[in-house]
Amino acid sequence: MDARILFFEGAPGAGKSCLSQHLARQLEEAGRCVLWLEEHTLNESVFAPFLAQIGRDPDAAIASLLACWRNLLARIDQSAGLFCLDGAFFHSTIKVLLAHDVPRSGIDAYLHALYPLLTRFQPCLIHLVCDVERILRATIVERGHAWAALVAADVAAYPVQRALQQTGESGLIAFFVESQLQLAMIATGYPFARLDIDTTSRDWAGYQAVLCAALGVRPNEPAPFEDNLSQYAGIYQPPNGFPDAYRQPFQVEPVGDGLRLHMGFMRNFRLAPLARDRFAIIGRPLEVEFIRDDEGRVCGVIYPFVPDQRFVCERQVTV
Repeated sequence: MDARILFFEGAPGAGKSCLSQHLARQLEEAGRCVLWLEEHTLNESVFAPFLAQIGRDPDAAIASLLACWRNLLARIDQSAGLFCLDGAFFHSTIKVLLAHDVPRSGIDAYLHALYPLLTRFQPCLIHLVCDVERILRATIVERGHAWAALVAADVAAYPVQRALQQTGESGLIAFFVESQLQLAMIATGYPFARLDIDTTSRDWAGYQAVLCAALGVRPNEPAPFEDNLSQYAGIYQPPNGFPDAYRQPFQVEPVGDGLRLHMGFMRNFRLAPLARDRFAIIGRPLEVEFIRDDEGRVCGVIYPFVPDQRFVCERQVTV
């Protein structure tokens, strides 16, 4: 595989975060040097100058975006690793330009400047296509209406949505249906390798196998987790002094043969075991660490969304 960059793109719920994370782990276990950058990390670090500029001056924002790319590509150039980027090509960049009503001629000019910068990295675009409206409706049910309300508020604030007077969940769905149509058109002219995977049927194991086979990666089957998952189930309460907006109890629930984490802002984070009492959050660069008392019983968990600090959340109720 000649690519130094793998772009993962698709609608919310299409699987770009979980599949990019899975592939990065498989490559790492095969001995490859890999760096996975999830969309929140990209937005908060790599593309932060662009995102700060776009609301003030869209024309200057394109220059800022290209500068962000030059900085990222210089970092990649100095690394021996393969970069798996979750949403970098479209979701965090072109979609935002479209949302701020940058015309297609401006998008084309931006791509005309970007593609030569990318050439030496031969980035492969992994396009997760799907029935966008169907998947968005299913994702809202899965992640919860609180998640949908947060995303819908952000989407409704975009200039293109204000002009159309589209709000709420229906506005969210209309925006992403249209933006994914734009991605599909742009993908047809993508000058490097491209792999399309239809993720409408939610066969995640099948998509993982297709992805690994297409990229020549021999998948490593995870060892079975021997512990009883029900021991982690319960309601957990953040400690006193935690910011009031986030001091909401949250739940860990066994679902099927795995665990789900239900936060106030989003439900159904899937957890994958790493070791006893440690689980990865699928699609996020975060872990959940459980705490035991002196008798070996699970009594708490470290709040997972502030990874640089350790807030112990007490187990209140078993379920």
